[in-house]
Amino acid sequence: MEAAISFHDRRQDLRRLKRVVEWSRYFAESLRANQSQGQLRQRGGPAAHADASSGNPGASENGASRLRLDFGSNDYLGLSRNPAVLAALSECFQSGSRASPVLCGYSSAHRRLEAALARMMRSEDALVFSSGYAANLGVIACLAGAGDLILSDQLNHACLIDGCRLSRARTQIFPHNDVGFVRDFLQANRHQFERVLIITESVFSMDGDLADLRSLTDLADQYGSGLLVDEAHATGVYGPGGCGMLGELGLEGRCLAKLGTLSKALGNVGGYVGGSRLLIDYLINHCRSYIFSTAAATSIMYAAEAALAEMLKMDTERRELRQRAMYVRHALRQQGWHVPLAGQQGQPDDSPIIPVVVGAETVALELSERLLQQGIYVPAIRPPTVPEGTSRLRISLSAEHDHEAVQRLATAMGQALGR
Repeated sequence: MEAAISFHDRRQDLRRLKRVVEWSRYFAESLRANQSQGQLRQRGGPAAHADASSGNPGASENGASRLRLDFGSNDYLGLSRNPAVLAALSECFQSGSRASPVLCGYSSAHRRLEAALARMMRSEDALVFSSGYAANLGVIACLAGAGDLILSDQLNHACLIDGCRLSRARTQIFPHNDVGFVRDFLQANRHQFERVLIITESVFSMDGDLADLRSLTDLADQYGSGLLVDEAHATGVYGPGGCGMLGELGLEGRCLAKLGTLSKALGNVGGYVGGSRLLIDYLINHCRSYIFSTAAATSIMYAAEAALAEMLKMDTERRELRQRAMYVRHALRQQGWHVPLAGQQGQPDDSPIIPVVVGAETVALELSERLLQQGIYVPAIRPPTVPEGTSRLRISLSAEHDHEAVQRLATAMGQALGR
């Protein structure tokens, strides 16, 4: 009997070992394919070795620091290291929130931040999520379902795409910024669907270009559709007080929901949505990524509230940031780099996200490494983040980059091109 049990145990062990080997082989083969295609990723890249104590993003693994200009961050106003924001963290009575916001995880700090965000967006109310990804994915999946239609821009962020997939609505991807396609599709098909959502970013995360929000807003009104605008990369940079592109164009009251993040210009982490009080109450009761997730950390609410107060006052920094963006774009085009236009319908070409499209993954990686050797970090962006054949360097400017910094970047880019 003992021998039989022992034999049975050995067979079970062999089966388990076989499964482990099969999974390991699958993982290894997939990673080799990533490597051969120039798409292997690591956590953080070179910036992961930053010396946090000194704030120097150029420290090497062994602790020896060297000057590095970081053009990979989305911290457009430098608020992640702002003294007022850091001081606000010390005022918090706890680090985490301990529970879902519909249980005991919601505090007065959450309410204060949501009220401030609503004022900034000129919305009736706002709702804060633990991440921007959770906000976008959850809101879309909550607002659309079977029998509904979603029209989503081809270059929308992964969290928007995943929200569309999770919703079970029919999703029609429209060619990037092709308002004519949206118009024709709605004219031919609107009558088939109960509810329709049109989803776009206002400033696209990898191309840095601007959506045609005026035309999309008009179409949403004409065809009884809800417009969802992700302002993640516009907040802090565009509009009065940094309220975003909808505010810059005077369109705040004409969209169903304004989506945003605390993790870019506001220098923290988390996501939010702004809209009518009815919308927010509906999300509190139906949005799964809000109901079934621990509330955003209380300490972050303190820091984000301080960051928002600082952001509203930074008109000079916003103006200078956009001016430097135009300078860098012009300088790189003069050198011969392919830098797509950002503006729509007479809007200025001043987005601080500056893509330098080079095509092949290997070229983007080589250029990024060449710049890094000069103490300048510009990340290489490759598929699947961007379409095949459009690998690029993605330059992100910040208010912390003065004229000397952007001049040094332009000089290094010219040298990388052999000029």
